[in-house]
Amino acid sequence: MNSQYGVGLAMGVGRLLPPKAGYRLAHRVGGFIGGLHTTGIVQAVEANQWVVGGEDLAPDELARRTRAVFRQTARGLYDLYHALGRPEDAIREKFRYTPGF
Repeated sequence: MNSQYGVGLAMGVGRLLPPKAGYRLAHRVGGFIGGLHTTGIVQAVEANQWVVGGEDLAPDELARRTRAVFRQTARGLYDLYHALGRPEDAIREKFRYTPGF
């Protein structure tokens, strides 16, 4: 996923797909990755969500929250890759600059 080829593929897909298709794909890919419970990154997010959830989450709620983290990350990466190389106005529609933050 994080290899040169994986990132290159994600960038290419992000630049080419229109938002409706890009967000749908990001939702599916993020959900798939978030369900890979034996990987270190998913286990780290699960541990984080367990703590944030007050260490009292049902297994299905923990799984839902973990997938949501990966879906949101995939959506953000789609937005970033889709905006690269586009005019500034197109980028400003997606991203808000907050001075001092």
